[in-house]
Amino acid sequence: MILLFDNPLLIPKLIKLAEVVPNTPLEKLRKFMFLTINKPGTRAYVDMHDGIIRGFIYASIEEFDGESCVFIQFCVVKPCENEKNIGFELLDRMKQWARENNISQIYLSTARDPKGFIRKYHFEFYSSILRLDLTKEKERKNV
Repeated sequence: MILLFDNPLLIPKLIKLAEVVPNTPLEKLRKFMFLTINKPGTRAYVDMHDGIIRGFIYASIEEFDGESCVFIQFCVVKPCENEKNIGFELLDRMKQWARENNISQIYLSTARDPKGFIRKYHFEFYSSILRLDLTKEKERKNV
């Protein structure tokens, strides 16, 4: 069952589920969720079955290319029998929220292989995201 997620006390359960995604900055995700849950322009949905959270999607309204968009900050589905359906249902709820806000674009950035998102959910490759880590700038200057 897909439910609107609005209870900050359950964030630790979501973070526990996020542990299965390699290289996830769990502490940053936890802080971000605590700071933004229930604020205008953010939305989270969870799939819960028999009191167990099997997946969640967390997004915010941002601006990209000069227009508002829904940016999926994080999503994960626990491997299980209905995994494919859960992902579709979570994304469908996010699409509905985007439409309610007159938004026509949803973006997702992933460090994982994007082929699954393209194949299963019909995302398309749009652009590349590059990162400049300023904490490493001193290291490069000293070399």
